[in-house]
Amino acid sequence: MSKKGLFLRDLPYDIRILIYEAILANHQCVKQNNQPSNAHIRILHTCRQIFYEAHAIFHKYVSLRNDWEVDHYLTYLDSEPKAAPVVRWADVANDGRVLENAWPVPHPRHQLNFEGAMFPGGKGHKPLLLAYELHLDPSTRANPFQTLAFKSHPLSAFIGRLFFIHAQGHRLGFEIRNVHLESLLAGPGSRLRKLVLLGSSRLSSGTIASCLHSLPTLEYLALSLVTVNELRENFILALGPLLQVLKLQITHAWYAVPLFEEERIICDALEERILLRYSPHTVMHVSFHSQLMAEDGRQDRWKKIAAAQHISLKIGPWEDEEET
Repeated sequence: MSKKGLFLRDLPYDIRILIYEAILANHQCVKQNNQPSNAHIRILHTCRQIFYEAHAIFHKYVSLRNDWEVDHYLTYLDSEPKAAPVVRWADVANDGRVLENAWPVPHPRHQLNFEGAMFPGGKGHKPLLLAYELHLDPSTRANPFQTLAFKSHPLSAFIGRLFFIHAQGHRLGFEIRNVHLESLLAGPGSRLRKLVLLGSSRLSSGTIASCLHSLPTLEYLALSLVTVNELRENFILALGPLLQVLKLQITHAWYAVPLFEEERIICDALEERILLRYSPHTVMHVSFHSQLMAEDGRQDRWKKIAAAQHISLKIGPWEDEEET
């Protein structure tokens, strides 16, 4: 039996292309708050075969981690103008400073404007992006979605047909608020099929209900809500007819009082409108205060109803398992 190993060049061409794409996808991931490098380009120098097969894939991504790399890359584009249209993803680090005025003064003044520094241009100028992903450290001073407002940017048309995900990774990080959700849905965002909002404490129940009313094509909803002082609107009544996956978690902020009566109303609506009705729902994950689930045998009753209705039901925390 031969002990000769299997080399990359021995694999079929289609498999090699999939491997190159997997390498790039893994390389692009932000790990431990560290921006990826351009080390993936080194693979192209392995041999001529890999260069000719993978250069079109690997050159789709560029990472610029400091001013020197930005200047160097811009100089490179001056000599190789055909390289710019190839780029599909770019990670660019900047400190958010923009020049406050253009007058020649000994000490120019700067102001903090995160998106203004990332996307400079005249008034009304909108970069033609297909995707816009923010990875914000809690210490980052940023006020996103100004230059790139949802309702006025082609991004909304792209997201609107697919999904929108926001996870509150840190309590001091950027928090999605009512105005952001309303802006998303004011345009093509009404065609969302998947909506994921995790750790949201700045969204009102009224805005959530209005949002769900505006999403008739929604198929997947994962909402982890942290209540502070209100839960007046029963947003379960606003769920659309095409919803197949519902994940709902309601907790309260450590400094707030649990809203048991309002949560009880939502629990009753879930049972009457989701569990007991014939509907396309196939998955339901819920997490409420244990006191509510124990009332009148609610937890055991829901399990029996779900089994009879062929609904995959999970009761308990699910937020950490949600893919973002």
